[in-house]
Amino acid sequence: MANLVDYIKSTRPWTVAFSALIYMLGVFAAVRLGLGISYLLVGLGLAGEALVHTMVNMFNDYFDFKLGFDSAPSPVRLHPILNGITKPCNLRRDAIAVGLAGLSLGVAVTVLGRPLAMVFGLIGIFFGYGYSDPRIGFKYRALGDLAYPLSMVVLAEAGFYLASGRLLPEGLLAGLPVVIATEGVLFANYWRDTDRDRSLGARTLAQVLGPRLSAAYYAAVLLASLASVVVLVTIGLYPVLSLVSLASAAYAAKLLRESMAGRLEKLDFETAVYSYLIGFLVLAGMALSLA
Repeated sequence: MANLVDYIKSTRPWTVAFSALIYMLGVFAAVRLGLGISYLLVGLGLAGEALVHTMVNMFNDYFDFKLGFDSAPSPVRLHPILNGITKPCNLRRDAIAVGLAGLSLGVAVTVLGRPLAMVFGLIGIFFGYGYSDPRIGFKYRALGDLAYPLSMVVLAEAGFYLASGRLLPEGLLAGLPVVIATEGVLFANYWRDTDRDRSLGARTLAQVLGPRLSAAYYAAVLLASLASVVVLVTIGLYPVLSLVSLASAAYAAKLLRESMAGRLEKLDFETAVYSYLIGFLVLAGMALSLA
């Protein structure tokens, strides 16, 4: 049992909360627009999304190990292979099984009245699997910072669609603050690992930009995540109560100071905390407005 718990921990379940937040912002946008909502399909879709995201994390660890990007245990997280929890072939097998379980829920949602559910699921798998598999290799071709936000924007639309059965541009916009903030997590990771990634033959946006422009890009990401809240409140997609999320600007300012000082070692983790903060505050504002 202890090994199973460690195995689950090694799949980074806390990262699934990012995509769950984005998905639920799409759902809440549909509720705010007064559309009819199927809570059963929302729940099934959320479970399927969590399984697909877990599959993506497992394949990411598998390919990073095989390609040499992960070569030693991390002091901050369990690695399924490097910490001796499972073997590479078993990790790949289990990732496929988890992904198929997620797709089976997509089939169920399709049968229950959302015919495009499988399309959304396959798009998510394409971007997620393609991020790490070197045959597609978004991560290694300086495309990770494009592929990830695109997949998350589509995920928000998926939440909107599964909730309401409608495809509207509001769904694409609903998760923007968290999408932008979590792009900051990804970029901070690339920025910190620039030298290692270059030595292993990977090309990332942080390498392309260089140190000075990387600092400017990271600052722009933080500012854009906050500005997007204001824009979405202004156009009426978010309620005024969601402006409470601007309280996270104080934490963003701390991150800016650290990035400008070149303290990058924990910047990805701290940006993740910021992403959770702004996302939960936006969602709380939306929930309170519906109470």
